[in-house]
Amino acid sequence: MLTTFRQSFKTIVQTKSDDLPLGLLVDMVVNPNTGAFEAFWVKALDGTKLLLPKDILFWNTEQITISDANDLAIPESLPRLGKIFEAECPILKTIVFDKALNKNIGVVRDFTFDTLSPRLLALEVQSGYFGLKRQRILQHRIIQIEAKRIIVDSTVLKTESEELKVNKKAVPEFDGPSRKEK
Repeated sequence: MLTTFRQSFKTIVQTKSDDLPLGLLVDMVVNPNTGAFEAFWVKALDGTKLLLPKDILFWNTEQITISDANDLAIPESLPRLGKIFEAECPILKTIVFDKALNKNIGVVRDFTFDTLSPRLLALEVQSGYFGLKRQRILQHRIIQIEAKRIIVDSTVLKTESEELKVNKKAVPEFDGPSRKEK
């Protein structure tokens, strides 16, 4: 399912066998080198814990379903995430820098991701007075995620506005006689 951070924020996390929620999704651990979500932060009754993507059985707009409460782990129990925690950068409210124009083009307002293969798919960037101007930057246009900014390439952004020209001969309905001639 495609969703955004703002839509997923505070989604209920619960087990498949219990109707009581274990906690709420509050953040993601994004690998800045790949854009993949390595884990999700869940605010549980006994503190903030991590949920690995492989432990999610089902995710929809209402809830995230996991097998049992043991799928929520404390950060110390996942040492492989240590290097990612050190390199992790915030995504929301981060400045977006256009390498081709050599200037800042706005600030990340939200981001889109897929719940099946959790990875960053697009950034929603706002700029201008009161953030009225918005643009969507797809993942393949992101060059680098740094601690204080996200670098994109606008030369790739310009190709999106090209129109596809259709040759009339290539469309079968234009090749034959019209309905009136039949």
